[in-house]
Amino acid sequence: LDSLGVFLHNQSKAQLRKLGITDKFIIPSRYVVTTKRHPDRTIDRLKVRRVIQGHKYAMKRGIHYDESFTPSPTQDTTRIMQAMAIGHGLLPFAFDITCAHQQAPTTGPKLAIKYPKGFEHFDPNTGEELYAVLQTNLNGKPDGSRQWGTFRDKWILDTFNSNGYQCTQSTRDPCLFSVTDETGARTHMICFTDDMDCYTESMPSMLKIADLFRARFGIKVVDPKFMLGVVRQRYERDGVMYCHMHQAEYIAELHSTFSCHFSPRSRSHELPFPKGVRLYVGCEDCTPEEIETTRSKGYLRLCGALLWVARNTMPGISFAVNQLCKMMSCPTPGAFQLALHTLQWAHDNRHTGIVFRSNGKPQ
Repeated sequence: LDSLGVFLHNQSKAQLRKLGITDKFIIPSRYVVTTKRHPDRTIDRLKVRRVIQGHKYAMKRGIHYDESFTPSPTQDTTRIMQAMAIGHGLLPFAFDITCAHQQAPTTGPKLAIKYPKGFEHFDPNTGEELYAVLQTNLNGKPDGSRQWGTFRDKWILDTFNSNGYQCTQSTRDPCLFSVTDETGARTHMICFTDDMDCYTESMPSMLKIADLFRARFGIKVVDPKFMLGVVRQRYERDGVMYCHMHQAEYIAELHSTFSCHFSPRSRSHELPFPKGVRLYVGCEDCTPEEIETTRSKGYLRLCGALLWVARNTMPGISFAVNQLCKMMSCPTPGAFQLALHTLQWAHDNRHTGIVFRSNGKPQ
């Protein structure tokens, strides 16, 4: 982070006031440790991030930031692009942008951050606590993704509408860009924040585009077979190309996480959600203690994980997830059992996914 000039270190409160930073603009920060895994879920490396604690108790809209919305690719875009890639023989290519958020300039009022607990800085002479002034964007800011997305999109449109390139941004999905080089070769890019999922008619053209990203931001080329937990397996059979999208490993890991809540007599289910059952707030009488107990079992996490599966590779559980999400504000024991029901069905059918083929209907 220091190499990117993210912080102006070791500033006293008197120095902050000269910069116009009052106490309410001093925000706590912390280190977040995550485990990066290979597609087979084995450990790749441990990753440490410095993040600003931009929760509602530390940062408020209208004071510390204004707008925070930033678009993300729609499920229609990702599926249509897979169908186009298989149907038209487009070549896949993927890369990650290095330290993306930190490369976008910050906007809004100046902010100072407290050093993480256990890593505080103090003046060696007076013992006064010191702070760091945020010079660029940083993970954890409520508007951080918006600032990065705006900066990234402007750079793409400026860079690829010059020097022989032509670039258009989709109006239906602003995370989709189409770039045409001087030879007429077209490349489509889907932006998942800092993960770029690309499909090209010409790999030499794609590599030139990647070199421009590398020179400006720094990138890491990754296996296009995997994107955000989704496996996109390509194979050929009898002269027909197929693309099989699934999240078998992700679902298996999720099932293992919640296995302690399954009954020993759990069995397979014919449907992802019982026929005729509808959920709504107040559909089940239970005490506040029961609601809190259900929440502590991970109901919200399970709903979010099932929503991610439904969005990407298992549309068959969409109705079930719709019902389960209605109960996120006050999850009941009955709703949790229905969530386990949906999870069991998803686990039993985890290898199904979605399949595209090159000899499908072109309409």
